[in-house]
Amino acid sequence: MKEVALNSSSSTLVYLLCIPIALAGGALLALQEKSSFFFIGSLVLLLMFIYLLGNPIKGIILFLSTKCVFDMFWFVKLPFADFFELNVQRVIGILFPLVILGIFIIKERSFLRTLHTALGKVILLYAAFNLLAISFAPSTSRALVQFSKMIGSYILFFVFASAPLAQKDLRKLIHYFLIFLWIPLGIAFLENFGLVSFSSIVQNTGYIFSSVGEVYATRLVGLYSHPFDVVRYLVVAFPLTLWMLSTEKNPSTSLFYKLNLVFLSLVMWRTFYRTGWIILALQLVFWLKMGKRHKTMLAVILICLFVVLMNLSFFANFYDSLLVIFSPSSENIFSGLSGRFVIWSFHLAKFAQSSTFAQLFGHGLASDNIIYYEMSDVLAPARQSNHSDFIRNLSDTGVVGLGIYLLLLVLLGKELLSGVKREEDPSWRAFAHAIFLILGGFLLLSNVADPSLNPSIAWYLWGFAGIVVGRKFLNDKLKQKQDHKA
Repeated sequence: MKEVALNSSSSTLVYLLCIPIALAGGALLALQEKSSFFFIGSLVLLLMFIYLLGNPIKGIILFLSTKCVFDMFWFVKLPFADFFELNVQRVIGILFPLVILGIFIIKERSFLRTLHTALGKVILLYAAFNLLAISFAPSTSRALVQFSKMIGSYILFFVFASAPLAQKDLRKLIHYFLIFLWIPLGIAFLENFGLVSFSSIVQNTGYIFSSVGEVYATRLVGLYSHPFDVVRYLVVAFPLTLWMLSTEKNPSTSLFYKLNLVFLSLVMWRTFYRTGWIILALQLVFWLKMGKRHKTMLAVILICLFVVLMNLSFFANFYDSLLVIFSPSSENIFSGLSGRFVIWSFHLAKFAQSSTFAQLFGHGLASDNIIYYEMSDVLAPARQSNHSDFIRNLSDTGVVGLGIYLLLLVLLGKELLSGVKREEDPSWRAFAHAIFLILGGFLLLSNVADPSLNPSIAWYLWGFAGIVVGRKFLNDKLKQKQDHKA
């Protein structure tokens, strides 16, 4: 096992290949035709997969840097696969992990070493348990799609753990990821303030939640399908920006990261995603605390209080908007925060009525979208999913599967904290901090959504966690060499 470093010419080529993606997006927005992106985007995807086959690590960097742009085109269905509802997102989500898995099993012997760790063994156990749950799933096709969404994250973990990136290349990956993220978030931000409109392209654009009198809360979406798509990227990007800023020596680049923190905060505010607000606030506070910057942390809190006191009239109106988000409407009892408790209670009550086998081993993957709709007359008309990763695991794989999943998260947190303690390099120690904060955001989101099935957060969490674990192998190997010389 060794740290992977890219030479300057090849890494430049990697990022130059990102240009066609921007051109494809520009063509779509200019022509406002789905077909224009399909032909250009198909060519770009083909070139990227060819590049991935020849240069696995560099190809992974290319895909992870630009995924946020590809996700903008979720509504572009492949014209020859309407029955399967294949789109750009799903093609990448399914093919990308499978191609990587095949490459690294063949080329990387160290890929198998990570499997012998406690975390690696539990990942294999959880994957095997979910694979078995496909056999008794209500819909095999839906179960396979869900499994492909889940397994890609763990594949990236093993890949980066077996071949962790050198820090300069890791910084390139994150830097370009943050730059490309400005494209979808910038579009969403402009649209939210009425400067641009894409309603003619995507009918789902411009989510509006309303019900309390004349109060409306317009949630920032842009070309994504839901505010949650924006939030997932923000939960990943915010700690990564903090890490890049804390280790950046170039003043102009540091300014970009400072502006990025402000921009990400504004975007999160306009999503009106309450869990997202809490996550970003906690990520900032814990980052300052872990860095022992107590004075800065106190200053941030005082500034926030000052803003509140100086804008009481604004926040009074803002509170009215919050009522729309936190409270259910008379027309939809599932809306608002209290609506989540209604949904969860329904799902848990129906699960308690299941057979002993189903309670132990679940109803099979993707059962939430089929079984509970049939069991509940209240949930079925609204097509309400469980809105919880933990309840979904309980439904799909039962108490046993949920237990394995919780053990998986505990071991991941333990590995990240271990990385914080063992790293002697301050920058790598701070990186482990940042990934631990992403895990914290991931866990909070898991209470109200299913982030483990969303590559826009799960791929980055598990991939970067793999780097932290891979560093452990590298450090152990380095210490063995030093002891041998001594």
